[in-house]
Amino acid sequence: MLWRMTPPAGEPCRLSTVAGHTGLGALYPAQAVLLTDSGSSALQLALRAALARHDSRRPEVILPAYGCPHLVAAVYAVGARPRLADLRAESPRMSLQAVRALLSPDTVAVIAAHFCGIPEDLPGLRSLLPGAVSLIEDSAQALALQPQAPPPGVQATVLSFGRGKPLTLLGGGALLSADPAFAQAARAALPGAPPAGDARGLRLRAAAYNRLRHPLLYGLLERLPLGLGQTRYRPLAPPAPLDAARAAALPGALARWQATPPPLWRPRLPSRCVDLPRQCHAPGPWLRYPILAASPTDAVATLARLRAAGIGATRMYGAAQPDLADMPQALSQPGLTAARDFAGRLLTLPCHSEIDRAARARIEAALHD
Repeated sequence: MLWRMTPPAGEPCRLSTVAGHTGLGALYPAQAVLLTDSGSSALQLALRAALARHDSRRPEVILPAYGCPHLVAAVYAVGARPRLADLRAESPRMSLQAVRALLSPDTVAVIAAHFCGIPEDLPGLRSLLPGAVSLIEDSAQALALQPQAPPPGVQATVLSFGRGKPLTLLGGGALLSADPAFAQAARAALPGAPPAGDARGLRLRAAAYNRLRHPLLYGLLERLPLGLGQTRYRPLAPPAPLDAARAAALPGALARWQATPPPLWRPRLPSRCVDLPRQCHAPGPWLRYPILAASPTDAVATLARLRAAGIGATRMYGAAQPDLADMPQALSQPGLTAARDFAGRLLTLPCHSEIDRAARARIEAALHD
């Protein structure tokens, strides 16, 4: 058991062709679809479109104080200033009071990030925002199983198909918008034609990725100094279109995602832990199953037991946005009490389709130890 470790998130990369499946248009009808080389690129395009519909000379973007550092990097990449909103107590959702306090005449957009499949409060956020402020739904950690109507008041939705995402093509992303003017502004910010890509190479990489998800191989990989699974702040490259090889594989992957979604398994938690999906009424599927330990000390001890049992549990990003490694000093921000408490107590449990009954039993035994 010592050398085995289940992957912390994601599903195998399944590449196939399916006749008659119209790709993202089948899941997100009535929306323009713009395919990009990454979810971060799609977010950059959404932010550029938000800037185009606002006349601020010193634009600001509000985003959650706990989350992926790529959100901050995308804001800086378009020349805007990130403003961090604290979270609600014991929740991944932004505090509406914190967002309201950050709104200013220079606010051009709010990024509403779905966390591990727990949706943000889109109606509550939209009710706070003036019409010129764009609401951008970051759905990189969530993907629809059934056709979804465009969310009211949302200018754009961002998807990601990177490693460890609900559906992976080992890269790629998409921007969706039901606002024709917004979609056109985003499209104008995406230069060049889609590259051809390497279909054979993609198949080989997918086969290797799937093989390396085996707990024995993943456990060996994790012990190498590769920084496996770490997400750090880094400046982003300019956005580019999705390559043709991945674009051709997307409809088949979506069809497989709809036909074989991950199981909706909820772990049995001890009373000291907060069950975030249950508390937030998030029905799933979840990218990871997030819980809050009783304290940071309890989180560290519980994580050690889970990993000793061969379970790829994580602390996710490990810190609030200002406290992450390599984050620009300009983002330094006092307070953010709820976000820092959340970061200190958060644990994520793997809940993908490769977590079998034996792994579930080891998870629950480690939690209740």
